[in-house]
Parts: sequence; C-alpha cells; structure tokens
Amino acid sequence: EIGEIEKVLVDENGQPAAVTAEIGGYLGVGQKIVVIGLDRLQLRGGDEPDLATTYTKEELQGMQAWPGQ
Repeated sequence: EIGEIEKVLVDENGQPAAVTAEIGGYLGVGQKIVVIGLDRLQLRGGDEPDLATTYTKEELQGMQAWPGQ
C-alpha cells in the first residue's frame, strides 16, 4: 500500500483523467499529495478492488507535490 486516493481530476470534457494520492509519511507527518494519471493505474482485486500503479515507491516519493493541495 502506498497511499490513499484523495480526488479524481477531470479533463476539459469532464472525463476522469487522473487522481491525487496522499503518499508517504507516518501519522500525518511527512505526507504529500501527488497526481497519478489514469494511464498509470490498474484496477485489481475482486470483492474489494484496489488501484495499483506502475510507478515504484521510489518514483512516487520523487514526484513533486501537487500544488492544488
């Protein structure tokens, strides 16, 4: 588990294009919110599905924080 989805971002046509995810930190300290495009996410699981990304933990930690947070 790398984080939690915060928001779904839409394009100019109102279609979902990306999500913001809260990653890192511990008990609310050191967390940041990054943007992940839907093209980098896959739905996995059965009864309680999760979103998985093709990014590594290190790649996510190296991303700039989303300024819209």
